[in-house]
Amino acid sequence: MLEPLQDYLVVQLQRELPRASPIVMVEQSSPRGRRAIVQRCGPEVTDIAPGEIVVVNTDRGIQVGDELLVPEAGILARLKS
Repeated sequence: MLEPLQDYLVVQLQRELPRASPIVMVEQSSPRGRRAIVQRCGPEVTDIAPGEIVVVNTDRGIQVGDELLVPEAGILARLKS
C-alpha cells in the first residue's frame, strides 16, 4: 500500500467515458485533467479528504501501479454530486 507523505495524495483514476464525437480539440498548453477518487491523503493535505471525487492534473502525478501519487496543488477541482 502506498502511503503519501507531506501534501501528497493517492488517487485512483476513473475510466474515461466515451465521447459523442471521435474528434476532440485540446489546447496543448492546458493540463490533462482526469476524474479520480481520493484514496489516501498525506498529513499536510488540508482541503481534500479520502472518498472525494476530484479532477486531477495527471501531468503533475507519478504513476505507481494502478494509483497516481499527486501533490495537493495537482487537484484542479472537486466534483460535487
